[in-house]
Order: sequence, then C-alpha cells, then structure tokens
Amino acid sequence: MRRIVGSGIVLALLAFVIMSAGVVASWSDLEDGEYAGTVTAMWDDITVVATLVDGEIVSIEITEGRDDLYLYDDQLEEFVKRILESQSLDVDVVTGASVDCEAILAALYEALEGTESAEE
Repeated sequence: MRRIVGSGIVLALLAFVIMSAGVVASWSDLEDGEYAGTVTAMWDDITVVATLVDGEIVSIEITEGRDDLYLYDDQLEEFVKRILESQSLDVDVVTGASVDCEAILAALYEALEGTESAEE
C-alpha cells in the first residue's frame, strides 16, 4: 500500500510540474531514433519508447507494463494520437485513467528530456 501511495504522489507531482509549467519538451534538436523512459506507475514500472524523425515524435509505444494499465486499447490509441497531433506533452488525460496517462506522460518526459536513447 505504501508503494501505491508513494507512486501516486510522485506521478501527481511530476504531472503538476509538467502541466503547470506548460512544459512542451524540446525534442526538435534530438537526433532521429528511439528514446525510452521508465517510471513507476500505480501498480508497476512502465517503459515508453518514443520514435523521433526530423524532430517530431512519429510513434509512441509502451514496451513494458502495458498489462497493468487501466486504459482500454482504444483509449490508449486516442491518447497517443493527441500527443502525436499536438507534438506536446500538454494534452488532456483520459477520464478514469488519469494516473495511467500521467505515468505515460512522465515516461515520455523522462525519455525526451533525459535523452536516453533506446538504441544505445
């Protein structure tokens, strides 16, 4: 129970920082490739891989921890679509799955701002 509460607090704080600062990750200067970020979500760690081409995110994939998320496939697809279309992490989360969406955003932020290439 302590891990769940702690994880929720960390995700909420990170989401607050991302959203309140109007953070739009500056990934346009990153080289083409795949960038991975891992965060502790509600039930387990999730890893998200973003693929960049010509300074834009062209795909987002959850490579670990997908089974523990409360997002339905169609909700996840719509959420990812919002990110790809806006090229921003400042997007609306899915009602009823806000913690999962915030975890995905936090992992993307870690991947793109921490610039940990998944290809290394």
